[in-house]
Amino acid sequence: MGRYFVVFFFTSAALSFSAETAFPQIEAESWAYQYASLGQQDQLMWQDITRLSLHASGISASQQALLEQRIFDMVKAVRSDPALPVNLRERGEYILTVIHSKFLKKYSSGQTRIDTLVQNGTFNCVSSAVFYMIFARAADMEVQGIMTHDHAFVSVNVGTKSQPERVDVETTNKFGFDPGNKKEFQTAFGQTGFVYTPAHNYRDRTNISQLELISLIITNRMSDIEKRKDLESSITLAANRAALLSNRSNPVPSSNAIFPDPIKTLTDRLRNYGAFLSNSGYEAEALQWSQQVQSDYPDPWWEEFNYATVNNWVNRLVQRKQFSQARQTLNANADFLTGDKYAELNAQLTDSELVVQSKSIRTVREAENFLVTVNNTYSQALISTSRATEMRSFAIAKIAEIYAKEKGTKEAMQYLESTIALYGSTSQLNTMLRTYRANRVSELHNTFARLWNSGNKETASIFLKGALEEFPDNAQLLKDWSTIN
Repeated sequence: MGRYFVVFFFTSAALSFSAETAFPQIEAESWAYQYASLGQQDQLMWQDITRLSLHASGISASQQALLEQRIFDMVKAVRSDPALPVNLRERGEYILTVIHSKFLKKYSSGQTRIDTLVQNGTFNCVSSAVFYMIFARAADMEVQGIMTHDHAFVSVNVGTKSQPERVDVETTNKFGFDPGNKKEFQTAFGQTGFVYTPAHNYRDRTNISQLELISLIITNRMSDIEKRKDLESSITLAANRAALLSNRSNPVPSSNAIFPDPIKTLTDRLRNYGAFLSNSGYEAEALQWSQQVQSDYPDPWWEEFNYATVNNWVNRLVQRKQFSQARQTLNANADFLTGDKYAELNAQLTDSELVVQSKSIRTVREAENFLVTVNNTYSQALISTSRATEMRSFAIAKIAEIYAKEKGTKEAMQYLESTIALYGSTSQLNTMLRTYRANRVSELHNTFARLWNSGNKETASIFLKGALEEFPDNAQLLKDWSTIN
């Protein structure tokens, strides 16, 4: 038995892409739309099955006519064979025997293409089932496609339209007509014997139309090329399959796991390709791809994709400290974002810009400019109250440190007191203020002690009075006052 459908999803590391490479073709080829109109029928003409199966096999236009004619000649030879039975059951079995004797040479689980089958005789369950269907329809037999979770075959009606009698045909086996029954055959030595072909335990058995059976050629090809990590070609095949199956009158339910919905199959691959571009650093191409895809296949998923792509792009530039480019990138791609998503990214970028600016502060002027920027940013609601408070505290602390170093503890302490009164206290600023106050008291005490010990008691007394005006309740200074008394 041969596999007929596997879905592969890709990581970006497995693929290659050049910025100059054209995007994959989303629009299905003309033949897919042409034969989609036959989806309302379930008894295609054998000529249509031939042409469509060759298209599905992916042959070139130059090969099409030649291979069509080769198959037509094969069919005509079988139809004109005097040995072709009149009885439908015998005819169905005869056709299976003939195509195995003359055309089907070697089973290969991955060989799903009709052109390859014709050229070298290799086949799998799908290609042999479609090939059998061509000959059975040419012999005026009704044919039904059947699939399981890992296999495909057909059944034929050996009764009448009013009283049908369907018989399974396991097309990969020369003796696969009505598997499970005894079959008489004649060996090459003229001896007569019997062969017993056991019926398969076909779990998950699902009837499919002739058009759906032919579409399995495409799904098998998708499986093969996706194993080679060729996502671009897979998209084109998925588009052809979706177009081919677009007009089915009684489609396999989309909930059927073994025959995935054609549109979902296509959109999954469109998403995968977009994710590959975005994750590989081709954000501009990813956004262009999103825009192109949505015009034909609108999907809310792309809104979140656009946000993630722009976010990744901007963050990559921020990590490289290319803030002007990050800002330009965000603004240039604002149309890809909803208003709230743009605001979110704008706030994140603004925050990153403020963090970098804060790290470059070296002077009071730079710190004051940063404080103005924080206030303006907060007034525009680009940062939260807590974030604004945190950044203000950072700038104020920087200025206080510079004042303490350049002007003294008293200037730093007074600056902190004034800014806390203006902006409110924080744990950081309160701790800093307590430290500076303690340092200031130590300075005053040490100066008083030096004056007093040097014998300048009057000067020391006057100095201590001034110190107590600055810190009237300080225990150390009050103790010093006791010493004077």
